[in-house]
Amino acid sequence: MFDSHSNIMELSFFLHDNNNFPISVYYALPQNETLFHQHDFVELILILSGTGVHCIGKNNVTHQRGDICVIPRGIRHRYQQVSDDFSLINILFNPEKLPISELDAVQIPSFKPMLFGRPADKKASHLAFHVAEDEFQFLEILTLSLVREHDEYLPGTSFISLGIFMTLIGKLSRLYSLEQHSSTFNYDPISKIIAYINKNYHNNISIASLCKLGSMSKSSLMRNFKNATGISPLQYLLRLRLNEAALLLCSTEKSLCEIAATVGFSDINYCGRQFKRILGLSPVLYRKKYRGQYAAYSHANNSGSVGNSLGINRQPLA
Repeated sequence: MFDSHSNIMELSFFLHDNNNFPISVYYALPQNETLFHQHDFVELILILSGTGVHCIGKNNVTHQRGDICVIPRGIRHRYQQVSDDFSLINILFNPEKLPISELDAVQIPSFKPMLFGRPADKKASHLAFHVAEDEFQFLEILTLSLVREHDEYLPGTSFISLGIFMTLIGKLSRLYSLEQHSSTFNYDPISKIIAYINKNYHNNISIASLCKLGSMSKSSLMRNFKNATGISPLQYLLRLRLNEAALLLCSTEKSLCEIAATVGFSDINYCGRQFKRILGLSPVLYRKKYRGQYAAYSHANNSGSVGNSLGINRQPLA
């Protein structure tokens, strides 16, 4: 686990036997207090519940649900003053050994910082930001599916895990870029529009109304919105509605007709077609596949323990 000469935690300790795939994932439920340690890998952390103080280098950060943190190699850190329900997911990876093609991901300003945990501010020891609840729910479901793949370790696990990981890093890079642009490059009109969509996605939203809200032309809206998020306003709205529909499918007894109306679709058939196109499964099959996983996770959050239905390895990082 540790290099005895340098006190560095090694990625190889967390990998499956005879597997050099450079990604591993652990669900710490709960995450206990730890001693100071550092890694020979990059660590991506998603805080799911509770609170805890994260001592990173010379900085102390109090974490809560929705916090994202990326710790680069060689940065000493530890957890202390953690609540009983403090839980998180650690994704450990070696960016240089990832068998991926970056394609157009390099066009996302924060892609490289997210991959290596190095923010644009050279004085910062790590990368950290907070994600709004509606966005975080999608990231949570995505990350839990990565946990399940890692734990079940079926044929094709490396292939599927890599796809999930790429989606997660891409999504986080966009969110972090949006936050940085909003605060640094005066993206206030776009931030206002995104906040409006996030709050009113279940209502009718037109491009004209968004142009009026942001006091900009249609061409300016489309260009600036895509620069900030990577997609158009209507694509963003569609995905937001589908993400909420997916959550309701797994967490309620509502029919697809009720769910479609709840999240803003006037046509159930259109909802079903888009759901399958974007998420890869029909709503019925999606509910059948993921409902048990969501129920187990919800029970874990409420009771402080998790059953075997998730197949989760709960070994916390030392």
